[in-house]
Amino acid sequence: PIACDLQVFTKEERAQHVHQSLNVIRRWPKRREELPDGYLYEYEGDEGRFLEIATWAASEHRCCPWATFSVEMLPFSEGQPGTIHFKMTGGPGGREFLAAAFSYLEQLDAQPTTPEQTSKVADDWQKSMNRFKPGCGC
Repeated sequence: PIACDLQVFTKEERAQHVHQSLNVIRRWPKRREELPDGYLYEYEGDEGRFLEIATWAASEHRCCPWATFSVEMLPFSEGQPGTIHFKMTGGPGGREFLAAAFSYLEQLDAQPTTPEQTSKVADDWQKSMNRFKPGCGC
């Protein structure tokens, strides 16, 4: 089923993951494009930014194994920022689920939080996302 399980992270990992999610999904993108089954993001950056996005995607896959992730770095000159593409898709219903999750990140980004508050918010988010798991009971 399309569902995320933030319980795969320790409390500290979860707070860090939510913080990094804000960067990857809200703060860093230069452009976001809706796809039929997900989203495509475009960033400006270098190899370091590419690795940060790829590391976040690997972490995100731990809690959302139903989704498909790809990170692509386009050619660019050394010392100059280039274009990075990140795509996250999820089959039927995937885009709707991602839209709800990203909306939640938008709300979170609008308010200052400590790591402890972020962890509590992540717990609340996990509960709210359970509505996408019909009959799950989790």
